[in-house]
Amino acid sequence: MPKIFKENITQEKLLEILKGIWGTLKKSSWRYIVDFIKAMPSLQQMFYTCTFNEYFLEQFIDLIREGNQLVKIETAKVLHRFLRANQSQKKRESILSTMMKLKNSKSYYERISFVEFAKASVDNFSCNFLRTQGILDALIELANDKVLTMRIRVIRAIHYIVPKVKKDVQEILEAVINELCNDSNKDIKEEANKTLKECKELIANESLQKEIEEKDSIREAEENSITDIVVLYLIRE
Repeated sequence: MPKIFKENITQEKLLEILKGIWGTLKKSSWRYIVDFIKAMPSLQQMFYTCTFNEYFLEQFIDLIREGNQLVKIETAKVLHRFLRANQSQKKRESILSTMMKLKNSKSYYERISFVEFAKASVDNFSCNFLRTQGILDALIELANDKVLTMRIRVIRAIHYIVPKVKKDVQEILEAVINELCNDSNKDIKEEANKTLKECKELIANESLQKEIEEKDSIREAEENSITDIVVLYLIRE
């Protein structure tokens, strides 16, 4: 067994090692950076400390601002997890502000990054949070994006989201898809019609609705009552 596992190494020491690894990766290929980003959910389970989350939040915010196209997208997929980590309210607001700016970006890939952020957020937050923070409204706005492939991406994101949100939100998203069924582009119409059919089936599924309601109620109760986000994070995982 390697010596490192025989010693009583604290999280602080391991974090310093991880910071060193990250510092090296940042100077290398973007592919290694993407691999590190994808490992973040597992790392957050290991390092459930303020120091870890504060450090890598700053690093990942920088990636959103300065990374290449694929790095931005992959970062957006996991950045929502920092809202669940033990950040201050000010830092959580900073994350949301940074991501919300992307939806109005002139960069196609930054707008894609927002779509991925919104899509991933559905797995961790209540419908109330997603609506009051403007995340769902922003996603709906991008359904009218001038770029065809962006509109298709939004349709697919909605297809992913519908089985995870309450009926009132499902119906709002269904109306968005219904409108896209009348789009002048054949590909948009085809994608929207396929999604609309499945959305209607999901909305009509009463057992699924009950399950969604129960999960959403638990999430909302946690968001309202648990101030120690570390505890919440550990319960979830």
